[in-house]
Amino acid sequence: MADSLYAQYHNNLLSANPPPPPPPPPQNQQPANHQSRKAVFARLAQPFLGASRPPSSSGGEKSGNSGLGGSGGSGGGGVTSAPNHLKHARTLKYNLNSPILAASANPDGDRIVVAAREILRIVNVGYNEITDAANLRLPGEQKRHFQSDVKWGSKFNNNIIATAGTNGTICLYDVKEGRLDRTLKEHQRQVHRLVFNEQSGNYLLSASQDGTIKLWDPRDKKGSVTFYGKADAVRDIQFNNLDAVTFVAAFDNGAIQTWDIRNPHMYSKKINAHNGPAFAVNWHPDGKHCASGGRDKTVKVWDLVSGDTRRQAKHTITTMASISRIAWRPRSSANTETTQIATCAINHDNRVCVWDFKRPYVPTRIMDVHDGATTGMMWRNDNLLWSCSKDSTLVQNDLLFAPRPINSLSHSAFSWTPDSNFTFAAQRRGRIRHHGPSNSRVTFDMDEEIGRDNRRSHSSHDRSNSFRSSRPNAIPINIFETALEKFTPTQSVVNVTMPVLFDKEAFDFFARRYVIDIMGVSGVKPMSLHDAFEKNSRLAMRAHKHRAAKSWKMLQLTIKSEEAAEDRHKKDRPGSALSQLTQQLNGSLTLGRRGLPFDGNYSVSLTGGTTPIPAHSPKTMATEPSEPVPPQEQI
Repeated sequence: MADSLYAQYHNNLLSANPPPPPPPPPQNQQPANHQSRKAVFARLAQPFLGASRPPSSSGGEKSGNSGLGGSGGSGGGGVTSAPNHLKHARTLKYNLNSPILAASANPDGDRIVVAAREILRIVNVGYNEITDAANLRLPGEQKRHFQSDVKWGSKFNNNIIATAGTNGTICLYDVKEGRLDRTLKEHQRQVHRLVFNEQSGNYLLSASQDGTIKLWDPRDKKGSVTFYGKADAVRDIQFNNLDAVTFVAAFDNGAIQTWDIRNPHMYSKKINAHNGPAFAVNWHPDGKHCASGGRDKTVKVWDLVSGDTRRQAKHTITTMASISRIAWRPRSSANTETTQIATCAINHDNRVCVWDFKRPYVPTRIMDVHDGATTGMMWRNDNLLWSCSKDSTLVQNDLLFAPRPINSLSHSAFSWTPDSNFTFAAQRRGRIRHHGPSNSRVTFDMDEEIGRDNRRSHSSHDRSNSFRSSRPNAIPINIFETALEKFTPTQSVVNVTMPVLFDKEAFDFFARRYVIDIMGVSGVKPMSLHDAFEKNSRLAMRAHKHRAAKSWKMLQLTIKSEEAAEDRHKKDRPGSALSQLTQQLNGSLTLGRRGLPFDGNYSVSLTGGTTPIPAHSPKTMATEPSEPVPPQEQI
């Protein structure tokens, strides 16, 4: 009874309140989590695509201001505009039409300021191109001088650009206003290098040819703090990225010094690093080690933090030319340490080389993209490197697609030794070694092979595998605190001895007694080639080397026959006296056959004519017997 009453109540309720109609079908509606999944993928792909920052979780992208203070329409490295996979090199090229002397990027990595003789220009760096953004107006005085260096402010004051002039003047520009803010004139000679403090952003260091280093505060217009290195010209300076009060400087006398900005009266440490001027210094990302490069064509790594008093370089790389700039390759992740450094030369070599201290004899990568000397370089991320040159170009280089010199070198060699040993070296065939379920490997190139395998097919014949190590991945440590795991070539060297082909005793006997000097240069008695072959043949017979003796005899006979043929050729030569006499006799005989009379009063002369013969006296005729005339000469 109750169930029937409930059913009747439910039917009445449904009739009074009918259910709403179903909603219309969606018009190309995306799933609710579509944007979030795209954003997640973009965040994961961000290190490989080279964006300046990952997008937000909502997938949106902020529109930057197109003015000088914004990122520009084509600026930024937004991954939403980049393809999901890379099949081609991300190489970009920009031509300023004037030799570029220096370049610097803003903290976001989407704009670069380039400096030339009378040009100071800001360009936007997009994913597919580099475009012009704005020109900063130079003061009239600076147009008459070169701009030796340019630096964009740090993330705390990214609206400041500083330039260094050859007349010792430092100019500060306001990026938002696009004009000159003020000039700093305290150096007496050319300013070589400028650097902003990345930790505080309130300090600017300048290194000058006058041997001084000055510390500036862009907010304070009173003056600067001067550091006297008590050395020659200061070529380069760099703040420590992990210590805001420490910087290192390179000097013309080959020394490098570390300073604390709180103590401008004396340096903290000094090292005589190079034989000749030191031109470049750069702190390692660990904040403890520093690399230096100089005219002596070497790049050295120093420990400038610990109390090591030996002051010896931990690692050294010898390059092909004098070093002008160096830059450590950034870390690919927080758990890896870099052992690679990029270098460029002052002259004679326009290439940008990336070296690995684990294999210091062959560059890991070489980028030959400039026709003039490279004047500056900086990393955009761990795979993209910007470089500028006097050939008026600014180039973005993709390290993953740069040539590897190791692939052009032969891994096999062979040679005969003097004692008939045959030695050869060949590449050992690789074996896959399993280290647990992960089967992980440590690469010499900071796991860049893993990233490359995700972008393009990896040839099994690529010799770059020789950079790999077979040890499993370990707990990340500071690589410079312990000895680096140097590259060990996977080659086999074999020495083969074949005594049947070589008699060492006979070789020594002949080496001491054979005649090899027939001109007497070494003080021995000169002799002919014929006599030298004869003596060597007898020596070979004494040593019971009958084939060698026969060989010397054959050479002797050959020389004798050649000399005889040469003698015959000299006799039959048209210019010889015998040949001329023979021709004259033949000519006279020919004239006689043509009817020249022969009687008692004429005789044939050697010149072809006839001469009278004097009459013989009876006494002469009686004493000289008469000779019959040959039949062919009778008329």
